[in-house]
Amino acid sequence: MKKAIFLTLSLLLACLCAFAFTGCKALEPVTVADFKAKAEAAEYTVTSDDTSAAAKKGTEYEIKFKVYDTIASAKADYEAETDAFPSSSVAHVTVNMPSHSYSKMTSGNKYYVAYRVGKTFLAVTADSEYKKEIDDFLKTLGY
Repeated sequence: MKKAIFLTLSLLLACLCAFAFTGCKALEPVTVADFKAKAEAAEYTVTSDDTSAAAKKGTEYEIKFKVYDTIASAKADYEAETDAFPSSSVAHVTVNMPSHSYSKMTSGNKYYVAYRVGKTFLAVTADSEYKKEIDDFLKTLGY
C-alpha cells in the first residue's frame, strides 16, 4: 500500500515538474528587422515607420508591431489593447509574467491577440477564420 502511494506521488511530482519547466518559457523580444523578415517570408506586406504593420493580401487584418524605449511604454499599450477587448468571450487566455504578457481571445466571429515581450508590443484583431494563420505566424516569431 505504501509503495503504491509513493509511486503515485512520485509520478504526480514528475508530471508537475515536467509541466512547470516546459510550460512557462521566457519569450525573447523580436527586433523590427526580424519581424519584417519573418512577416515577408510568410507573405505579409510590411509597412515601416514608427510602428511596423504587416498585412496579407486577401485578408482584412493587420498585425501591429512596435519596439518602445521602455518596458513601461510597451506595458501601457498592451494594457490599453487588452482593456479594449470585448467583455464576453468564448475562449480567453491571459499570461502575465515579468518578462512578457499575452492575451488571446475569441469573441463572436473575432480573434484578438496582444503580446508584450520586453519593450515590444504586438497586436492583431481579425476574423476568427484567420486564427490558425495568425497563431502559425506568432510561432515563427517565437511567441
